[in-house]
Amino acid sequence: AKVRVHADAILSHMQSTTSRRGLLFEKPLSIICDVIAMHGDAGETTEAEELYLRAREGNTSYVPILAAIIEALSTNAANNILHVKKAHQFLSEFENDIMKSNLRVLPDMKFTRLYNAVIAGYISSTEKTDGIELAKTLLTHMIEKHTSNPQHIARPNTTTFVKVMTALARGEDNAQQLDMLLGEMDKINNQSKLLPAELAANVVPNKVVYDLVLKSHTRSSAKGSNEHVSALLDRIKKDPNISSDDLSQIFDSHELPQRSNNDYCHGEIKQSSTNPILKSYKKMFHAHLKKRTTNGAEAAAALLHEMEDKYASGENDYRPDIYMFNTVMNAWQQCELSNTDKSISPSKKAEDLLDYVCKKREEGVECLGPNDLTFSICLHSWCKSSRRDAPKHAENILRRKIESSKENCDIVVSSMDWNSTIAKWREDPTLGPDRARKLFIEMNQRYIDSRDERSAPNVVTVNTLLDVYAKSKGEKSAEEAEAILNEIIRSYKSGEGVIVPNIISFRSCMDAWIRRREPETPKR
Repeated sequence: AKVRVHADAILSHMQSTTSRRGLLFEKPLSIICDVIAMHGDAGETTEAEELYLRAREGNTSYVPILAAIIEALSTNAANNILHVKKAHQFLSEFENDIMKSNLRVLPDMKFTRLYNAVIAGYISSTEKTDGIELAKTLLTHMIEKHTSNPQHIARPNTTTFVKVMTALARGEDNAQQLDMLLGEMDKINNQSKLLPAELAANVVPNKVVYDLVLKSHTRSSAKGSNEHVSALLDRIKKDPNISSDDLSQIFDSHELPQRSNNDYCHGEIKQSSTNPILKSYKKMFHAHLKKRTTNGAEAAAALLHEMEDKYASGENDYRPDIYMFNTVMNAWQQCELSNTDKSISPSKKAEDLLDYVCKKREEGVECLGPNDLTFSICLHSWCKSSRRDAPKHAENILRRKIESSKENCDIVVSSMDWNSTIAKWREDPTLGPDRARKLFIEMNQRYIDSRDERSAPNVVTVNTLLDVYAKSKGEKSAEEAEAILNEIIRSYKSGEGVIVPNIISFRSCMDAWIRRREPETPKR
């Protein structure tokens, strides 16, 4: 504080010793800049502004002091965005003075730094939305001034664009705006090739720019994001300014999201290629799935088919495997309970993928052969579906899995698969009991034939079957449920069976009788 007071006293003395305005600038400018900087560091923006106005009065060449006040005000952006707006005002006044003067002033890096400082101040302000919009407005001003008049001092450089693009990339679905800015960079870059060196803007897309645009598109829910990324990848490969190391760094800079144990993806893309384009596909793939929405699942599925098409055309030497298809199918399954768009059936989308990989397996594509998990995901997805025909679809997938298990010993129709399918039939009070009973009989017979404990009926199977009867509208549902329970008890007591009914078994039969609402119900 004492240093600032002493410096202010010196400046006042220097100004009072001259009667001619402008003589102040014959003295070392560094003193003025240092005092303004100290006011800025102390958060004394009012004092900094007053000193700046005193110093610039009657002078046209005060760039160092302007830089000092812009820095002082912009660094206080976190306290109030008005400080940055004041810095912007000072910069605009300077721009008008310079461009209207008779001085032959050409664009220079010292001027560009002033604009970049104001943009950085807007972006760092606590009012993020307004700050980014004002930063974009200033960048637009620079673009327009430079493209219409290359001699204008408001000449942007790559850093100018990167500051704004970085701020946009942190937001949601700003991919389109980033594309537009990349397009503006291309226009300026092409224009610069026709200008003298002293007027040309140093605006060249680099790996940072590409990474920002790529990252924004991989997170975007907009349609066509995959196509945009593919086009960008093709462009990067052809860009002479991007080395192979730069290309790899673009995709290595962000770690892929880690999968949880519930993600149903037990593998990676089988190819061990270190191709950065393959890495980008993997990055996009997991970014889409991380959204856990129907749009994300749709985009991931589209990406799989795009990879397939490029592999078939010979454009790429890698293709997705069954584990990636399983992951997308599971993404559809996860959408089943949260989906509110009745025009989309996540389970049907999952089944479409199952149909696709089954067809490819028949064509001899080994890496796309459906496995145990492929069928289970699709089956359990239909078991979560609210569609009226969901029970029929679930049983259909179960039967397809049974047939596949005959050819592939690694595919096992588990007790859970049977139980889930039987349980789904309770949603059909008319056909449900008969279909569930037949499935139970078939399940029991298959176990007797194979003695595979992984598919053995258990008490959950019995309780599930009884619950189907309890929920049905059949006239004899209660009698039939009780008959099944009595048979299970008899079988266990005789030693023929191993299933022991529990309290849920008896409760299900009680529920079946309660639903009858007949005089004999209380007694039964």
